[in-house]
Amino acid sequence: MNVTPKAVVQYHLKLKGLSPAELAKMLGVSVTNLNSTLAAPILHAESHWPAILNVLGLEVVIRRRQD
Repeated sequence: MNVTPKAVVQYHLKLKGLSPAELAKMLGVSVTNLNSTLAAPILHAESHWPAILNVLGLEVVIRRRQD
């Protein structure tokens, strides 16, 4: 099962008891801008990164940092 970065962010917002509006305020952006960011791919199609990762058999993984 592939989990989207947006779903991971939403899950961790719930864990921290934060709303998207609160996150947007913390980042100094509008909620609309935050939603656009979350809907966009992390790696842009114009970038060479997707091809590099594909050729090398690598993937981007988002996980909680060990604090």
